[in-house]
Amino acid sequence: KSISEYVGFARSLRQERILQQAAEINRVTADLVSTPVVMIDELGEILDFNPPAQHVFGYTAAEAVGKNVKMLMPDEVAVNHDGYLRAYAKTGVKSVIDSTRQVNAKAKDGTIFPIEINVREVTHTDATGKSISEYV
Repeated sequence: KSISEYVGFARSLRQERILQQAAEINRVTADLVSTPVVMIDELGEILDFNPPAQHVFGYTAAEAVGKNVKMLMPDEVAVNHDGYLRAYAKTGVKSVIDSTRQVNAKAKDGTIFPIEINVREVTHTDATGKSISEYV
């Protein structure tokens, strides 16, 4: 292998470490706020579930992370959610992102309750240069 390949690999590791540190800072910040924060990926998989979210929804982080965010929605909304995510990925047209809405949510015990959601998109690139979107 040439020296440039090794240098490129070292740079990629450094970039990955910087991204991991930034993600950790974001997780710590989310844990410190009193507002429930649920971070999902472009497929709706829950990536982070802070303590206030755990309190409001009744799930532990271990129960929520890795599951689809639909688990936090009433069935009549959840059934369409994947379609909303696919439509946004295809068209880029924002209907919920960057807006505040009052909707109903579903707790672990099945209780339906009103909440206000404020969805923001966070886009970054991984060490390979692939663009990754997350939603808070």
